[in-house]
Amino acid sequence: MSASTLGLWLAGFSALTTALAHASIKSGQDKLAVQAWVRLFGLAVATPLAIWTDLPPVYLWPWLFAAAATHAVYQALLSYSYTISDFSLAYPVARGSAPILTAVMGVLLLGDAPGGWLMAAIAVVSIGIVMLAAGGHLSRAGLVAALLAGALTTAYSVIDAKGMRLSPDLFTFIAWFFVLDGIAMPMLFLGMRRGAASAAFITDWKPGLSAAVMSPVSFVPALYAFMLAPVGAVAAIREASVLIGMMVAGRLLGEKVDVRRLIGAALITVGIIGIIAASVH
Repeated sequence: MSASTLGLWLAGFSALTTALAHASIKSGQDKLAVQAWVRLFGLAVATPLAIWTDLPPVYLWPWLFAAAATHAVYQALLSYSYTISDFSLAYPVARGSAPILTAVMGVLLLGDAPGGWLMAAIAVVSIGIVMLAAGGHLSRAGLVAALLAGALTTAYSVIDAKGMRLSPDLFTFIAWFFVLDGIAMPMLFLGMRRGAASAAFITDWKPGLSAAVMSPVSFVPALYAFMLAPVGAVAAIREASVLIGMMVAGRLLGEKVDVRRLIGAALITVGIIGIIAASVH
């Protein structure tokens, strides 16, 4: 199996586990509190690994700080979007607006060369994901929050990919990112909730722990995939998490899944097949 093919398989696994993690976030009463649980769990797991890897080289610190800051703002926006919108609407819009921008930024900043067929396949995936959200009722605030979360997905995908490629080994960027992310997001949560933070944190311990376990299981394979395959291909395949998210929304969250969204799912499937074929060959 080639490195690129392995990267695509890792991206697929990340898609599965990402949807489950986000569904857990949606199920919480205070989505930001659930996010804080996720980051603190990541901090606890990553700290021993960070100590073992020693301090990152100086040139890696700007990328680590940029990654932590971008992820924190993204998490806050996505939590707000989940609070005011259905999961089956907010999640597809947030994820669907990212792949093409990610591919373009990968070409401009990281030197990826995806080619015409791969770009076309990524476009099909994006169209399919946007169709999943069509026909629903998103408020203006919900739509803006989801779109901004999608733009930040693009930003953190490129930053993470650059950081992983600059990292002296597989573990340094991953470990220290989780340490910084585990500080940034809880601090943002405390600042936004103030006196209500403790009560919200305790109330949402069950979805918090569930999301906390699933989050690193989904994100670490994605970081490694960024080292092995083009950023746009990895990011687009991760958007297949929307398919699983739709199933979760329908079965567990009681949200409506109609024909329009099924057509969107079919487009995503075709696009993913095109991405795999174009990337491997």
